[in-house]
Amino acid sequence: MATTIVNSYNFFFDSERDLASSSTGDNVHISLNETPITAANNQFLRLSLQAFSMYRTSTNVNPNNCIFRVSCQREAGGTTITNLPKALDNGNFSRAEIMKDLALKISEVIKTSTGVSIPTSTLQVPTGFFTMDKGFTNATPNTTPDNIMRVRIDYGATDHLIKDDSLIIQCLVDEGDSFELFGGNRLYSLGGQSLYVDTTTNSKRVDIYGFYPMQESTQQNTYLYCNLNSTNLQTKSFSAGSTDKRDAAAGTESSRILGRIINDSDFNVFTTSSQMEYYLNLSNKTLNFIELRIADSHNRPIPPAINYKLNTGVQTDGSFLPEMVFDDTLGLPASANKQNTLGNRSFEGVIKVDVVQMMSPANNTLNAPPVRNPVNPRLTSNVLSKTQQPDDYLSGY
Repeated sequence: MATTIVNSYNFFFDSERDLASSSTGDNVHISLNETPITAANNQFLRLSLQAFSMYRTSTNVNPNNCIFRVSCQREAGGTTITNLPKALDNGNFSRAEIMKDLALKISEVIKTSTGVSIPTSTLQVPTGFFTMDKGFTNATPNTTPDNIMRVRIDYGATDHLIKDDSLIIQCLVDEGDSFELFGGNRLYSLGGQSLYVDTTTNSKRVDIYGFYPMQESTQQNTYLYCNLNSTNLQTKSFSAGSTDKRDAAAGTESSRILGRIINDSDFNVFTTSSQMEYYLNLSNKTLNFIELRIADSHNRPIPPAINYKLNTGVQTDGSFLPEMVFDDTLGLPASANKQNTLGNRSFEGVIKVDVVQMMSPANNTLNAPPVRNPVNPRLTSNVLSKTQQPDDYLSGY
């Protein structure tokens, strides 16, 4: 269907200040009641993202990907630990640093279960963590040659006392994307291993293997969402949150994504090159309110970059519902947890609003066939006569 643009508006937005009371730096509510944009009959409104920018005020390792579970049992006696939540430190780290942090958190569980500690230096810094080469024969200082996790917890001359096959590491998809950082397998419920753990080859060390290359982050892009109904589509993964449903739950749905912005190290920046990379054809005729918010590829809020601690969320039945919460043990005031309102979380950009005219008639217009023209009487062969019978009509009709 042919269309033409009859009017255009550049809408500049900024979530940093002068906001409605319901807005935050990552979710802004904007009223256009004073300057509404309206489409007439046989017209529609089209929104297209022209530019977007924001500082990367978030970290690669964050509450959406740092939680995992550990189980451990001593050979005899000791404390049996089952499905205990643990969390990586939040921040921006190399693969080697992620591996060593994982090993540190696991060694804490081992110590609680077996009572065996890793060696420490005179400065009380753990020294028993090594990233290893493919054969687990030589330590590599910065990473592994293929980026696959190989990390060793070395107890020196002391046996670790771990019961065979009892040290288990689990990455539940309902608790985030840690399996992507580790290069392991996601689990849909408790049970099984996300990584391979070897405690039997040598009783004085624990070797942990990943299956696939590690990642230093789990999100490639930031997504700009809005509240407007449109004709766009998306796979259901874009609204899945920390879930992963299959089969009947898979498929497509209506999309409210207005743009996708690549995550860089310090900034998220998008500038259009064709003016039509990302657009929405609106279902409504009037634009008098818009909500704009940033989220990740599963429609989860992007966690603020604050000081976190793990709340294991122990339940009355002994199970856990872990979550990352603001760390109030560091002496910081509660206002240190206000990045989205008092801090530096904000974004800005430009949206082009077009009023588009459809050039062909609306689909529900009824076009009747043209009236048939009768033959001119002077061109007929019959002559009207008073002696003719009433059923004798002119020919040619």
